[in-house]
Amino acid sequence: MNVIRRKLSLVLLATAVALFCVACGDDDEAVGNNDSNNGAANANQENNGNSETGPDSCEDDETYNPIIDGCVPAGDPSENQNQNQNQNQNQNQNQNQNQNQNQNQNQNQPNGEPGECGPGGIEGQTCRPDGGILPGATVTLEGHDCDGLPFIETEIADGNGDYEFTNVPSGNHQLTITSGSFEITDNVQVVKDQVTDRKSAETKICLQGSEVSIAVVHGSFDDIGSILDGMQIDYDYVTTGSFDSDGAAAFFGDITAMEEYDIVFVECGAPWSTMGSSSFDTDMDEIEFNIARYVEAGNSLYASDQAQPFIQMTLDAIVFYNHESGVSGPRIGSGNQYIQADVLSEEMQTLLGSNTTELYFNMGVWAVAEDVGPATEIHFQGDAETSQGVVPDAPLMSIYNDPIGDGRAIYTSFHNTAQATGDMSDILEFMIFQL
Repeated sequence: MNVIRRKLSLVLLATAVALFCVACGDDDEAVGNNDSNNGAANANQENNGNSETGPDSCEDDETYNPIIDGCVPAGDPSENQNQNQNQNQNQNQNQNQNQNQNQNQNQNQPNGEPGECGPGGIEGQTCRPDGGILPGATVTLEGHDCDGLPFIETEIADGNGDYEFTNVPSGNHQLTITSGSFEITDNVQVVKDQVTDRKSAETKICLQGSEVSIAVVHGSFDDIGSILDGMQIDYDYVTTGSFDSDGAAAFFGDITAMEEYDIVFVECGAPWSTMGSSSFDTDMDEIEFNIARYVEAGNSLYASDQAQPFIQMTLDAIVFYNHESGVSGPRIGSGNQYIQADVLSEEMQTLLGSNTTELYFNMGVWAVAEDVGPATEIHFQGDAETSQGVVPDAPLMSIYNDPIGDGRAIYTSFHNTAQATGDMSDILEFMIFQL
């Protein structure tokens, strides 16, 4: 029995020794592996030490910072800040790119919301500052079509001031109303398959009475101020009364004073010859030159009946009957007569709805024209009885368009005294918006 125990002990001892040897071999192998790894790491460190700074130069617990071109501890605030800055920069760049793309798209995008651009319309009525209708005004519509291309359309208001635009691309456009020196621009929105109202009292676009500078020279037989007041148009009297030769001489003798105004109205009977003998001792040649230059510069002048010297002596616009006899020579028209006048211009035919009208002359004498110059258009003409016989087809209202500048001059042999008929009042009111 003891023998068996001794043999078993020997077996167990041998087994333990064997297991111990195996364990020792594994540890040596592990140690060898670690040594080789450490050698490689040391080699890498040596290599990195000899190379330029970069992401590979950092330790395991470090990260590369491109701002300082060096390594920082992992989780360093500057690293996070740099990353956030880079992210914000990228986001801002993306936002700017998106904004530029949106702007480019908007520039090319047709008016209206995407998919909603299509034809609509506008119906309107042109009007004076007081809200009264304004026939014959020019109405211009400008905008962009559904392909993003600019367009412009023009209509002329009819005798009732009505105008209409059809097949207008939807979107926001500009509507401009022009008549003589008067002009106004407003925005108008057009919606697909709808007609935009610019005709009702609440929506129509009226000219403004304060937008044009107007001067009035007093006369003895006219009252332009009452017409302008009735239409709510602002103006200044530049003389103190009918026989204010000093005021007239001071005004017409100073081109700078004249050019402060877009339009000058000279009423019938305004002083002419007496300006030369005023206390200002004004040279009449200078006055004539100033008036011609004023019109040539693009401004407008109106004279009626016995204010004809302001046209006769300054512009190559109208040939007055018996003008060789001086400024009083043409004043031979017989008073208290009705003249059946032919309406020659399209705008006056539109205004009156007829190609003839009756004009009444109740003055004892009035200035008679017999012809016009090449730059002048006759609007009314008729046979005029005079103290020297009948002047056939005498021009009764004419508009001179300066061939050098954009100025105009209007002359009417009638004016707005008690002689005015209904048509004559309409003509005089309309005439103001032709200057």
